Amino acid sequence: MHLLKSQCEKKNIIVEKEISALPDIEGDEEQISQVILNLCLNAIQAMPDGGRLSILVNQGKLNGVQLEVEDAGSGIAADRLRRIFDPFYSTKVDGIGMGLAVAYRIVREHQGEIQVKSEVGKGTRFSIWLPIKLKV
Repeated sequence: MHLLKSQCEKKNIIVEKEISALPDIEGDEEQISQVILNLCLNAIQAMPDGGRLSILVNQGKLNGVQLEVEDAGSGIAADRLRRIFDPFYSTKVDGIGMGLAVAYRIVREHQGEIQVKSEVGKGTRFSIWLPIKLKV
């Protein structure tokens, strides 16, 4: 995550983290880290003039873990929002459109859910729910 720290410093982005003690989740730690990295990189790119990036992780609903990544960036227009998880679709001029498609696939493969809310000029929030590892 050193990559993220240096990019945030260069772009005057303040990172706010609130991470609670959590139960174990089902799944591959590296893949979940890739999801978080992809969401944070998109958030950083959405704030070229600086802003706030919030990362919230806590125990969520229905025996799961809730993860939220929220930025105060440019936001995504409503007519583009429904396609952002499609492979090779990008709202950025220089984007290849795979980051969110990969994040979506990983979350779904982990029996999780991913949702997005966005408002142009105000920012975007991605909410992810992942099931916890049940004790047998």
